[in-house]
Amino acid sequence: MNAETKSSMHSKSHQTGCVEIIPSSETIEFIGRNQLCGFPTHQLKQLQQFVLKEKPKSRSVSSRPSDEISLHCPTMLIVFKGWKLKSLLHSLLRWEVARIYVVDEVLAKLLVDEPVVSQIRIYPIRSDSTLGDPIVLNPPKTKP
Repeated sequence: MNAETKSSMHSKSHQTGCVEIIPSSETIEFIGRNQLCGFPTHQLKQLQQFVLKEKPKSRSVSSRPSDEISLHCPTMLIVFKGWKLKSLLHSLLRWEVARIYVVDEVLAKLLVDEPVVSQIRIYPIRSDSTLGDPIVLNPPKTKP
């Protein structure tokens, strides 16, 4: 196997539920209803702390999201809400994630064994260490 073949195999993307994995991506994007927010992945490499709160038994999408991930970086706090987020955390910590789509209840019900993100909040951290107003990414509206 030549170097070019190895490189192309390593850089192939794939999607797992609402998460698109692109190894060695230099940016990460969060995609919500009429919103796109992105930043360089080196921001995640400056991660100071993460917190995962999960309720493993609660997977019913009709209930409120059962999991929450908080990523604490020097310039921002990113909070994900959804279901089965532990596998998302693993990919985030390996800096593999390129895109995360916020999804609604209809699509979430179809993603039974995959991580599902129902909301993302990005809080800028001001120079005095207080949180600014968040950027909130919500799922697309479901048509009645």
